[in-house]
Amino acid sequence: MGGYNGAMLERMQKDPQFAVTRGLEVLQTLTLASPGMDAEWVEAWAGFSQVPEDFESALRQGSASCGRFREWFLLERHSPALMGTPIDRLIDPWRASEEGFQEIVEPMLQASFTGILEVREVLAGQGAWLRDISGFGEYALADPNSSNHLEPGDLLVGRLYPLPGSVHLASGHAAWFRSPELRTALERDLGKARESRRSIIRIGAPQLEVMFFAPKIPAGQGAAERTAPPDLSEAVNEARTYLAQAGLESDVVQSIFLAMREAPMAPDQILTSPSDPVGRALELLAFETDLDLSQARALLTRAWQALSIQALLPKTARKAQAQESLDVREAVERFAQARAGGGDLDMLLANLERDLGLPGSSDLVADEEDLPAPDFPGVVGAMVEEFLWDAERMGTPVARHALEPFAQFAAKFGLFEELGQRDILSFATFWVLERGVLQDARQAEETLLALEAFCRWAEQEHSLNLHSALEAEWAGLRNNLPRVTEINSRWASPSAHALEDTADPGQLFALRDATIPEACQVIDRAGQVHTAKLPVELCQQLRPGDHLRARIDLHGVPEILCIYPPEASALYR
Repeated sequence: MGGYNGAMLERMQKDPQFAVTRGLEVLQTLTLASPGMDAEWVEAWAGFSQVPEDFESALRQGSASCGRFREWFLLERHSPALMGTPIDRLIDPWRASEEGFQEIVEPMLQASFTGILEVREVLAGQGAWLRDISGFGEYALADPNSSNHLEPGDLLVGRLYPLPGSVHLASGHAAWFRSPELRTALERDLGKARESRRSIIRIGAPQLEVMFFAPKIPAGQGAAERTAPPDLSEAVNEARTYLAQAGLESDVVQSIFLAMREAPMAPDQILTSPSDPVGRALELLAFETDLDLSQARALLTRAWQALSIQALLPKTARKAQAQESLDVREAVERFAQARAGGGDLDMLLANLERDLGLPGSSDLVADEEDLPAPDFPGVVGAMVEEFLWDAERMGTPVARHALEPFAQFAAKFGLFEELGQRDILSFATFWVLERGVLQDARQAEETLLALEAFCRWAEQEHSLNLHSALEAEWAGLRNNLPRVTEINSRWASPSAHALEDTADPGQLFALRDATIPEACQVIDRAGQVHTAKLPVELCQQLRPGDHLRARIDLHGVPEILCIYPPEASALYR
């Protein structure tokens, strides 16, 4: 080892911050040399940044936003051109470009994460203990100099990189905030989000950029002087008031915010593309009002962010189906809404009779064998029937049996409008695999093809945004769902098909690296890395980002319950 390469390797070993920076610089060069990536870079920066300058101008001005954008774009953002994240798709040429990248830099980049972290304890001359207030993980910050100015309660907003020895390095582009009001407001809103989602929350880099780094905070202020942004709920109220004062009808305003709730902001989503809720609202405002669109964009983006952070992304939990009866008014209103949505009249009358505790016509039938075969269950099932009829009429028939599992999955919904993007993704990434619905790759392809066609139809005919907002996920699922279906048929435990009734459903892990079967690296939901011993043949079939539900014993030997495609991760953003 000597010369330039030797000096570079030695510096990376001694200076983790330099190692991260060097690794990202080389990855950026490889990424932008790939076809189509220049355009993606420009478009993504326009959505990510909170400043009007282009990336190069902002970089020359020393904007830390450029560094945060580079981290997100290279490590997290799904690229349509690459069909994955740059760090995953370009990993081989990146590893080969410089000695030490694979051993020193790759573990830091692959396992890095963003968060809002509170200082719990300051360790003099060493660093601090941090608590992720969104995910509850605790992390040791290795930064001897930071202990001179940190205080318990300070907030670090940005990315952490893991180092050997279970310590972490803060990104050079992260920011410190000292504001008890900010901490209290965040803990309150994130607490509400956790109650609704019943899971940990990961806040992506684009959301953090909107929340903390908007231009309204003067760049020259010190970290301790920065004040908290308004309460997240105030962002929604402010946007509502602005639209109402512009003369928009209340039902139009309501539809704008309903669209935001139905399509929550994702970490890899362009904030104001024409197809997202803010973009569509701006198009409406441009034709219907004389509003300042720049101000409208800022207010609506903050409101959209607030709705996403407040965990309005999952649908409100429905009442248990075992409930014996409903309030009469509620049952009748539910019937009227479902009928207006195109539900089958006979089926809805039967549901109304059941909800009111009345004897239905089916109770008078003595011999069930004389009954005709039932239609797909529920309101969504009725819409599936309508779709199949439309497809047949248009000369593009869809295999009926391919949608039977989906109709069964969706039987719990009382209104077609309750069906959302997360439900589609949950069905396609978890439900079909855990229930053993798919037997082989061919059946997976057929089911996915039919589901996509139905979602396109729902979007075109009923304005239910179930397809376009999941464009990246559809592209990935076409490759990955057939693959993991075949893997499950060979490796998954039979008990995976009864996970709901299993006392120990195992843990959910994301596969980080399977190059060494005896020491595969998997990451749990809290971000901790574990070692698992997987069969060589299985490792050859898995891909980084795949999810595994498993029970891992003390020797690192897993019992594989089920394997899911990488697209399942979108459910935990």
